[in-house]
Amino acid sequence: MSKGLENEIAYLRDIKMQFWVAFLGSFGGSVGVIVSDIPLILKIIMAIIGFTFSVVYLVNYLKKGVMIEKRINFLKKKGG
Repeated sequence: MSKGLENEIAYLRDIKMQFWVAFLGSFGGSVGVIVSDIPLILKIIMAIIGFTFSVVYLVNYLKKGVMIEKRINFLKKKGG
C-alpha cells in the first residue's frame, strides 16, 4: 500500500477511536457527578444530561464505526 493510503486508514481508525473516547468520557463524567458532593437535584439533572450524551455518542460510534470499517476495507482492497 502507498504511504498516503496507510495515512488515510490510520486517520479513519483515529476518528473511530475518538467516538469511543467521547462515549467513555461522557459516561465517566456522569458517574463522577453522581458520586460528587453537590445537591441532589443538580446531581440528577447533570447525570441525566451526561447519560443522554453518552448514549448519543455510543449510537454515533456504532453507526459511524460500521461505515468507517467499510471504508477501511474498501481502501485495503483498492490498495492491494
